[in-house]
Amino acid sequence: MNKFYISQWYLLVRSSGSVAVRGWSAKLFVVPVQGVVAKRLSGWWYANNLLFLWFGAIALGTASYMIPKVIGRPVYSYHLAAIGFWSYALFSSWTGMQRLVDGPFPAWMVTASIAATILTLIPVAPLGSIIT
Repeated sequence: MNKFYISQWYLLVRSSGSVAVRGWSAKLFVVPVQGVVAKRLSGWWYANNLLFLWFGAIALGTASYMIPKVIGRPVYSYHLAAIGFWSYALFSSWTGMQRLVDGPFPAWMVTASIAATILTLIPVAPLGSIIT
């Protein structure tokens, strides 16, 4: 039986995500960003990507490994876990603008960020299905 651990995927996205975020943030902060609005936008994007793509991926990877080990039951559905992983990888980089509500930013940016932040709850469903 060919097994894969979804926790390995989360740690992989942590590694690649942190490299990508560092590269883009270095480019954003080295090139002079014009205006306070663009600086705040890039600052919150970097801070939330650090939070979601680094700390969040470590937490989800650890939880997706430890919960089945502690409970003693296998993962309910590897397909559901893969959907949770890919939704996290897709939506976690869009977060960051929800703290800039009522600022001088386009409404679609803030709305997309709020929706992406809510959609990052999808990866918790496979972890919850293990417990039930």
